[in-house]
Order: sequence, then structure tokens, then C-alpha cells
Amino acid sequence: MLDEHAQLNLRKERQLCELLASPMPQLAKADEVAHFLLNGVYAQNLALQPRTCESVMLLYSHASFLRRLAGPTKQQPSRTHDIAQLASRSSGADTAAVPLTPQDVPFLDDMRRLYTHQKRCFISPTSLSLEHLMMALSIVTAPSTTAFHFANRLLLDADKFVLLPTRTTYTAYFTVCHVNNAMQFAMARYTDAVQALQLPVDAPMLTALLKGLNESGYVEEAVALLSRVQHVAVSTPLLNASLETLLLSEQPLSCFSLYDAMQGSSVKSSAETYTLLLLACEKSQQWSRVTAILAEMQRRRVRGNEQTLNLLLKGLLQERLHSFAAQLYHTMLTKKVPLWPALESGVRPLLR
Repeated sequence: MLDEHAQLNLRKERQLCELLASPMPQLAKADEVAHFLLNGVYAQNLALQPRTCESVMLLYSHASFLRRLAGPTKQQPSRTHDIAQLASRSSGADTAAVPLTPQDVPFLDDMRRLYTHQKRCFISPTSLSLEHLMMALSIVTAPSTTAFHFANRLLLDADKFVLLPTRTTYTAYFTVCHVNNAMQFAMARYTDAVQALQLPVDAPMLTALLKGLNESGYVEEAVALLSRVQHVAVSTPLLNASLETLLLSEQPLSCFSLYDAMQGSSVKSSAETYTLLLLACEKSQQWSRVTAILAEMQRRRVRGNEQTLNLLLKGLLQERLHSFAAQLYHTMLTKKVPLWPALESGVRPLLR
């Protein structure tokens, strides 16, 4: 009987590998694989080799992205939540602002089912399997006890099976903690990764952690973390997250020290970078560097958004640089950038 079961296991896994290698479209293939696993593997208590499991997880990840990219119109609006999403889409509402629940992430249930089945068959997960699952959980933007507990279970399984989670896994986990207002767990796992596992920190990992701390109100912890970081290649998102940390601190003008230190690097500043610098000027009520910021934006050809341009205009008015303010105001009129009501009284003399 054992030999027959092993032969059946090999035959089914061979069929699955052939299905994975077929030239079918990704979405159709993912649906077919899910159906095959449900009827041909789970029902007969068969196990997959770790690499085969990784391939299925990768397929589910790609298919999930494609289905989310297609939007809810590609799905059957059978549930009330789906109907609400479709209605907001048709009315022109910003659907990106609608929080996603675990049920809104395509193939997440299939990934969890496969992961749980493999554990039930005493097959150790792999680091890549954990990564694919944690990335899928990080897509959930609505607070979810289910998603948070499962994310913690994945890292506990990594401890149990002596696996080293990837930095991408940690980045996704920090995002899950941020969504669920549980940054204490994120800091504990970060400390364990750096001190116990000796895992080198990268820019996305540090960016996710800083953003979570900043937006959860742990400013002192974020400043302390930033002061201890060494040997991390800085990216634009990391620069902006670090500037936000310093902006929220008791010394907002320290943003300029960090920005000046990065001047010789290859990091490209974005509109958000200059917005944060201008917010530092506003918070400290010291606008002396507003012209330097404007010159930097022009030199680097960075297009500011509504907040950036209004803050620039406010700074120029505060410094009584009326000619620069008039030029910027007319540019905003040409580009149809809305003017903040609080600046209207200062702009009126420029119209004469």
C-alpha cells in the first residue's frame, strides 16, 4: 500500500509539473493548478516536493498580481463588497483608497491551503515559500487579525524549521505590522534578524520599518533606529522615510543636515523629498532655505505637486521675495494647480 501511495504521489506530482510548464496564460494556469491540487493532491493526502511547492507559490503570486491589475470588473460581483467596489469604480471614485481585506487578495486562500497541507504532510517550508506568502499578506491594507496572526505564524515556522527568512519577507512583515498597528512586533523581529541572525539590512527593509514607526507615533524609536543604522545603500524611498522621521522629531531642521550629506551621492530627490524639507521650514518657522530648495528643484527638474508648490509659495511670501512668488504663482495658474485659501491674502498684492 505504501508503495502504491508513493507511486501515485510521483505520478500526480509529475502531472503537476507538466501543467506548470505548459504554455497556458498565467491566470488560466493558476485556476487549473488550484483545481488540480484540490482534487488530485489534497483529497488523496499527497505531498509535493519543496521546489514544486515554490513553483506553485510563484505562479499564484504572478496570477494574483495580474488579477488585481485587471480590477474587480473581471470578477463575479456576487458579494456585497464586490458590488460596492464596482459602484465606486463606475462613479469615478478612487478605488485605491478602498482598504483591501484578505478576501480581496486573489489566490491568497489557495496559497494558505497549499502551505497548511504541506505542513500537515510534514514537509518543511522553504524561505521562498514564506516570502511569497508574506508578500501576499502585505497586500492586505485593512487591519486584519487573521492576516496578522498568519504572518506571525510564518515567522514562528521559520524559527521551528531553522529557516532564514529573506529580507523581502521581513519587509513584507513590517508592512503587515504597520497595517495592524503592531510595530512592537516589527521591532522585536528586526532586532532578532540583525542581532541573532546577523541579517544585513537593505533599503526596502529599513524603509518599511521607518514608515511604520513614523505613522504609528513611535518617533523616538524611529530616531534611535536611524542613529544606529550603518552600511545601508540609500534609496529615494529610504531618504524620504528618514527625512520624515527627522521632521517629526524635536529638531526638524536636522532634515537639511541629512539632505546635505546625501548631495554627493547618486540618490535622486523626488517631489516628496522637497515637500518634507519645506515642511521642516514650516515647522521651525525658518524659511531662509526656500530659495535654495527652489533652485535645487529647477536644477534637478523635479516637478512639485500641489503641496510642494503651495509650500514654496508660502516660503517665498514669508521671505518677502515677491518677484519669485509672482513667477511661481503665475506658473501655478498656468498649470492649474489649486491655491491654498490661506495664501490668497498674500497673493492678492502680486496681482496688481
